[in-house]
Formats: sequence, C-alpha cells, structure tokens
Amino acid sequence: MLILQLVSCLSLLQVSWAAPARTTTVKTRLGPVRGLRQLAANNQSYWSFRGIPYAKPPVGKLRFAKPEPLPYSNNVIDATKFGAACIQDSSYLSPTETMSEDCLFLNVFTKDLSEKSKKVLVWIHGGGFFLGSAFAYNPGSLVASENIIVVTVNYRLGNFGFLSTEDDASPGNYGLWDQILAIKWVKRNIAAFGGDPNDITIAGESAGGASVSILSISPVTKGLFSKVYSHSGFATSSFANYRDANSDAINIAKRLNCYEKSWSSIDIIECLRSKPASSLTPSFDLFRTTVAPCVDGDLIPKPSLMLINDQDYLQDIGFYDREYFVALNNNEKIVIAQKYFLVKNVVYSNNNGTKEEKDASLKKMTMGTSVSDRFEMEDPSLKLVDLVSSWYEDRFIGQNSDLQILTDVNFIVPAFDILDAASQNPRTRVWFLYFNYYPSYLRGSERGMMHVLDVVYWFDAPLQSLLALYNTGTVNEFTEADDELKKIYSSIVADFLRGQVNTKRWPPYRPDDGYYLDFNSHPAVMQHLFRDTRRFWRNELPNKLSSLSSSKCQS
Repeated sequence: MLILQLVSCLSLLQVSWAAPARTTTVKTRLGPVRGLRQLAANNQSYWSFRGIPYAKPPVGKLRFAKPEPLPYSNNVIDATKFGAACIQDSSYLSPTETMSEDCLFLNVFTKDLSEKSKKVLVWIHGGGFFLGSAFAYNPGSLVASENIIVVTVNYRLGNFGFLSTEDDASPGNYGLWDQILAIKWVKRNIAAFGGDPNDITIAGESAGGASVSILSISPVTKGLFSKVYSHSGFATSSFANYRDANSDAINIAKRLNCYEKSWSSIDIIECLRSKPASSLTPSFDLFRTTVAPCVDGDLIPKPSLMLINDQDYLQDIGFYDREYFVALNNNEKIVIAQKYFLVKNVVYSNNNGTKEEKDASLKKMTMGTSVSDRFEMEDPSLKLVDLVSSWYEDRFIGQNSDLQILTDVNFIVPAFDILDAASQNPRTRVWFLYFNYYPSYLRGSERGMMHVLDVVYWFDAPLQSLLALYNTGTVNEFTEADDELKKIYSSIVADFLRGQVNTKRWPPYRPDDGYYLDFNSHPAVMQHLFRDTRRFWRNELPNKLSSLSSSKCQS
C-alpha cells in the first residue's frame, strides 16, 4: 500500500543558497569536476559539486535496463548546478527544477578538500518510489559543522525505475540498481574529495530508508558500504513490496497499444521503449501501491521477510559485518491517515451495499491486505483476519484500529525486523532511536514528529513549506529548543558515521533488553518500545499461521 507520496514534496523546501563566486576543480578517476563554494544556513561555507552524472543516460535501449557506468572523459564536468530530476508528476517538483529521463546525477558536499579520510554518507531520498529528487536535501550545515561528506542521489522512479514483467525481459528494480551504481561511483571517486572509500554509510528516509534497508540484505552489495541508517522505511515495509508488477506492466502495455496476446514480454518492452516518457508517468492510485521494488531473483532473490529471517543467508552476504541505525517518528500515522480517510470516504459514499457490507469491505482492505502483504498470502482466511482485528480492537479501544495496523505493517513491525535480524549476531552493533519530540509549532492531531519532519532536524529546509504538505498551520518557526535539537541530532548522525556512538549513554539494541534512545529535548535511554506489537507480528501471528496451515493439511 502506497502511503508516501507527500515525501517528495520536499523538493519545494530547497533553501536559497547564497554563493560566493568561487570555484574549484577536483580530478576524479572518471574525469575533472568543477564545484562551487557556498554558504550554509548556519553561515558556514562548504564546497558543493552538483549534477555529476554517474551513469549513461537511461534512454533508448537503456530504458528498463540496468544502468551502465560512464567511461573516463578529459572534459571538465560543470558541477555548479543540479542535474534534472527523474520523470515524475511535475506538480511535486520545485518550480526551479527541470525534469528529464536523463536524470542519473549525484551531488557531493564537503566542508573542505584538504583533509583526507572523512566519513561519507550517501543519502537516498524518499517519495514512495515514484516522486522526489536529491534537489530537496541541502546538507550544508551538516557537512560544515560535522566535517563529513554527504552525497545525495537521483534514481529512476515510477515505471522507469520499477516496471517489471517478472521475467528476463524487464526484471524491474532499476531504481535500486541506479542507487548501487551511484554507491560504486562514490567508492571509486570519493577519495578525490577527501572521503574514506572504505567507510561509507548509506542512509535514507521513507522510501529511501526502505531502499537502503533492501540494499543491506541484497547479495549484490557485499563490500560496498559499512553502515546503514534507515528512517521510517524498511525492507519489509508493506509499501516497499510490489505484489502486482506483471499485471501492472500488462495494463500499461494495453493502454499504450503495446500488447497482443501473441506478443512475448520482450515484444512488450521493446514497444514501451518507443513510447514518449510522458506516457509512462504513473498517476497516483488511491487504493494500492503504484510502484515498488519486487523479487527479481537477483538484487532481491526472495521476499524480504524470508531473507531477513535466514541467518545463513545474512551471514553469507555480509549483513552482519555492518552497523545499523534504525529510527522511527512518534507520528508516522499521519501519512497513513491522509490516504486512509480518502479511501474510507470512497467506500462509504458508494450507494450500493449496506453499512455492514461497507464495513466488511473496508476491513478487508485494511486488515486483510495487511496480513496478505506481510505473509505473502493471496487471500488470508477470515479466521486469520478476525484474529488480527480482535487483537487490535481489544488494545485500541476508542481509537482507529485500522490506522494502527496500517502504521504497524508499514513502519513499526518492519523496524523490528531489521533490529532483531541485525542484533541476533553478537558482533553486529545496531542502535534504535525513537524521535519522540513534540514541537511547539504544532497543535491538534498533527502534534509530534510527523512522517518526514525529522529531515528538518539535520538538513537545511524551510519548516513552513514542509508543514504545508500536511495542510497544518504553525504557531511560529523554530524555537531555540528546535535549533539546539537540530545540532544534537546532526551530531548523533555524524557520530554514527564516525563509529563514535557512546555505548554507555546509548547501549546497542538487543531483543532481550530492547534498549532505545527516546529522543527529544531531554534524551533518555528506555526499553521495550512496542513490545506487544513486536511479539504479536513476529511470534504469535506466525505461530498461529503455522497452526492453521497444519490443520488444513491434516484435514
């Protein structure tokens, strides 16, 4: 279920960068790159190298194909402005952004070029896998104050990034392959900017968090990075698992006159490659995920939940050789609610059917879909759905249990999938942070750390523009407490990159003790967040499912 379309609207949050007229050229292993000296929101200066191409343009035969690296060139790359965003609904982009199918660019930000072996963070933006761009994320203050390097990346979105016929003609996951090639570019070239190619952290929020989480359990990324920071999105999140890829590809082909019963998948893809990019831009579907990563037998060899529970597999791919930082916000639910109430209004505004039938329909769309997405089931039994429904209704009396289950299967439970998987190996360190802050500028149901609001506490982004995405007003801008919290959170991220997390003040997570950092103006280490929910989905429900399966076999 798609819930994250608002995330990419961060492209409207780009701050105005005052830039002294000063440039420099860095010689990389792929050629010279010219960058620009700029001024961050905290009035410190830094170098930016924007719009660096890291792959051949993914057009023609490279549409619906893995990206290909660029060869060396003596020509100086002008990296003083951003490259084009990837194809998407243009209404979600900043008015100053351009958009093109030729969009595989990355951006490098660093305080200076004299120091060597600085820690490197590669940032993957969110946006539900069909919206967003690197343009929205300005790390100026972060790189200037913490002396790290941040690389932000564009990757193919929507049908261009994830259309799949579920065979060799178009396996899908091209957006993830783009991310991998970008990380390889960083590993090969970041030393020229003063970075340490042997200690790269990949990080992301929402769909970006799910992306880096998926890359961490993929067999094709071994040795590419040493740390993973996933915020509000994970490999097993429902919104990150595409269940209808082939049927969607066929429907798109039919709409564009690229389908005949006698045609092979190769014929369909060749036809789709000939169509204008504008015809392949997906529209938002209220009732389901538009696009997402899918099992392709290569980058994602099996369903993510199956991979995350296979210790031998995780050992083989180097999963335990990394460190992990997992984070959640205390109001992830708000992004679920926006879509949920739209769906509910459509269901109940239908003149056909009784209220009881509409109740059952909505229940199937929330409870039933959540169970089927979680356990890869086509049609979960009514008994199983009722079990889940009763569990939630008993615990969330007077609240919307539908919203809670959708929040759990998209955010809460998938976070614990990663936490429990990583921490089961004694040598693997993993930290869990709960952003449990209530800004004074928010009121009512929008209180707390709304989904994606965390990014303004370490990137430079105008607060009012972000809050406009949720149609919520504010009392004022950042207070001194907010400014201080931003400094603290920036240092937490940087300490993770540097391998300097103070384990005495913030112990690593282990399933038995469940330590996490309750993060706000007065951070405190606490234990066992969402313990009952974790046990239900990771232990009780799988055991019940196994019991029901055994009963069927015996009968």
